[in-house]
Amino acid sequence: MDITKFEAGISGTGTRYSSADKDNDQKQDTNIVASNLLVDPFQTIQHNEDATTSYEGKLSHKMQSNIVSSQTQFGSIALNNSKNVMFGDKAIYQGPVTINQYLLNKQAAENKGESGSAKSKSQKIFKCFKNGSKKRQRLKTKFVVIGVALMSAICILVVIIICTVTPQPQHTNNPSTFIFTASLHNGTDFDIIHRDEWLAQPAKSAATLKVPVSTVIIAHTAGGQCFNKSDCTYIVQNIQNYHINDRGFTDIAYNFLVAGNGLIYEGRGWEKPGVHTPGFNNKSICIAFLGKFSNVEPPEIQMNATQFLIMDGVKNQKVTADYKLFGQRQLIATESPGLSLYKLIRKWPHWSDDID
Repeated sequence: MDITKFEAGISGTGTRYSSADKDNDQKQDTNIVASNLLVDPFQTIQHNEDATTSYEGKLSHKMQSNIVSSQTQFGSIALNNSKNVMFGDKAIYQGPVTINQYLLNKQAAENKGESGSAKSKSQKIFKCFKNGSKKRQRLKTKFVVIGVALMSAICILVVIIICTVTPQPQHTNNPSTFIFTASLHNGTDFDIIHRDEWLAQPAKSAATLKVPVSTVIIAHTAGGQCFNKSDCTYIVQNIQNYHINDRGFTDIAYNFLVAGNGLIYEGRGWEKPGVHTPGFNNKSICIAFLGKFSNVEPPEIQMNATQFLIMDGVKNQKVTADYKLFGQRQLIATESPGLSLYKLIRKWPHWSDDID
């Protein structure tokens, strides 16, 4: 059996001969035409230099050996000793021919399309989310930087305001030239030790002092100096005991006492008259420096605390703003407050030698 041409859904270029030309081939009485043979239309046959010997499209040796046999069956058709057998239309292709097999499943293609679309949407969403996260992060960082800068600016502004509003004390190294600035103190720079804190005896007099007073008198206790709270408290207690038990006073004589460490001890206070300067007790406040200052000057902190106390009295309307300041020696026959201290207070604001 000599098979020269075979067609099974081959695509290519060349000259095609239709089934009408088969009349010329019917000279052989054994020719058979069977158009209903089932041939797999998706079978891929590639003709190249390895599988094809010429442009006539002869089948490979293996296929020829399968077809040419003593008896080959295709379904219900049997061929015996036949030549020029053709199944279906006959076509002749000149040149190399490539047969490609495409297996497409419609559902798989649709699924592939949907998967690609879903993947594309997912990628877009992720990209948008990623870009949004970066923008939020940049925005958050920007807000943090602005917040830190703003807080720093506020802190600097507060420090500047505090330094500007709070004046500094004006003084020299020589305590004799000390000038007090009342606005330096805010009421917390110097501690006032109240009567219950230093365990004062109860006062035996109910007399009151009309405030504000217009006279402030500076005195000294003419005793020892002290520079810590325990020693100063002990001295103040002894002075009260001496005034009550030995002098017969109803209470300690002074309205306030100031220690060498700047502590202020409440004596009779702002609203009770003292017993210190006859003729002035009912219209003055007397502040006594703990210590004797005939030949020595008191510490600067003791001077500062006394000035603070006077200005605190003015602020709280216990002392008039135009008060007069005197040394006790100006009003009665005494050395108090000591010559050295007296020379200092003569340079204080409101010191006066005008005695009514």
